[in-house]
Amino acid sequence: MNLLQKDVAAAIGTDRTTYVKYETGSSRPDIELLCKIADYFQVSTDYLLGRTVHPSPPDLSSVTKELEIFYTANEALPSQSMQQLKSYTSFLLLEQSK
Repeated sequence: MNLLQKDVAAAIGTDRTTYVKYETGSSRPDIELLCKIADYFQVSTDYLLGRTVHPSPPDLSSVTKELEIFYTANEALPSQSMQQLKSYTSFLLLEQSK
């Protein structure tokens, strides 16, 4: 990506010297400009703030749909079986995080 500071500055609605200060860390953008910068670079504000190493949040739409199907298919289970299923799911997640 060959971006010029003046082009980025224009895209987010500020001047080049102000944008350079953001880039060098000598000044910080307000929330509105931070959001514009994130939108421009198609990253999350958390990424810009150093709160995550992932530029974009993960797409959970497919996982959410799969969980919905899974629980809908199993809602007829007795409550004890449903509790066992939840416990086993927690166990698998714990094992995976090791």
